[in-house]
Amino acid sequence: MNGIHRVKTKWLAAAVAAILSVPWGAAAAQPASPEKQGGSFQYRQLYAGIDYQNKTTCVIGPEDQSMDSVAASIGYAYLKTKLGMFSEPRISSPLNRDMAFVLNYFHVPEPPILKDAAGQQIILVDHASLDQAVANMKKARIVEVLDTHKAGGLVTEGPIFYRAVPAAATSSLVCLSFQENQVDIPSSIAGLLLAGIVSDTGNMTSGTVTPLDRQAYHVLLSQSGVSDIQSFYKKLEKAAYTHADMTDEQIFQSDLKEYVVKDWAYSIGQVDCLDSSEYQAVRQRMQSYLSKLPNKDRGVLHYLIIRNRGTGEAELLYAGTMAQEIAGKAFGFTDGHRVLLKAEADRSRLVEPAIRTELERVMQY
Repeated sequence: MNGIHRVKTKWLAAAVAAILSVPWGAAAAQPASPEKQGGSFQYRQLYAGIDYQNKTTCVIGPEDQSMDSVAASIGYAYLKTKLGMFSEPRISSPLNRDMAFVLNYFHVPEPPILKDAAGQQIILVDHASLDQAVANMKKARIVEVLDTHKAGGLVTEGPIFYRAVPAAATSSLVCLSFQENQVDIPSSIAGLLLAGIVSDTGNMTSGTVTPLDRQAYHVLLSQSGVSDIQSFYKKLEKAAYTHADMTDEQIFQSDLKEYVVKDWAYSIGQVDCLDSSEYQAVRQRMQSYLSKLPNKDRGVLHYLIIRNRGTGEAELLYAGTMAQEIAGKAFGFTDGHRVLLKAEADRSRLVEPAIRTELERVMQY
């Protein structure tokens, strides 16, 4: 028995006891019946044109995973298996504290780590671009994408199932997929998806929340067994947004995405702090850390969004004169170290597009 098979077997055994009460394979053998789907259209037929080649499909989020992407990976893998398409969740790196807290809370085993996608059959969730995927995704066989972001220039060897919906959380889209296929959501899976939504939306306070997110939130709350969502969210916040026991590098790398515009590369991290005391301490540490990063004026720009969840304050920190110039043109006044942002400073919808626009303008000269 090789190492990969042993890891798979170990994870499946834990999943059997924790979530399904039956093996993933048994779940695959009992897809939702046509009678249960009802109506004139069966959503399962959307997948009929995809050749899954009777292979196990790995469902995985971006390299810089989040609570939402981890929850969506686990939830969608469960759904696909129930529909007869044997799938297993994967994570791209060890779980952060908030992710570990949630999986432990709902008694769900941690999925295996997948760092190299070469030769694997893949479903991408919560991202749709190779530069955000784990290594060697070009050498993988991508059969599906389930996302809530902009298209990322993905090229595949053949037709795939591609679904991108403007919503705050990919977990909301997974919940919708359960409903469309009329597959019951186990309480543990509902809890994970609920955690993915509240983590991505600040417990439904973010301006990015859509009607789909609200619908999914209420459906999952009723099925998750969470009786006090405020208490649960406070525990999740405490696990996610305190950083005293983390190194500067760990804080900066904890939620970092990298981008490229012509000859320039830039990264945008984001850190949420529980209260003002934590916010001030982390800001001071990150300003010092950013100032020491290499290449900040030679083709690489570094940015960090830092948010105070207690007051709603938000700032964009940066390093180097070029990063300051771009930030100033994109957002206005800078004081040499930071730019004040709107409280709902969403990276993918506000910060990254603004930086990209200004950097492209500079590159024209």
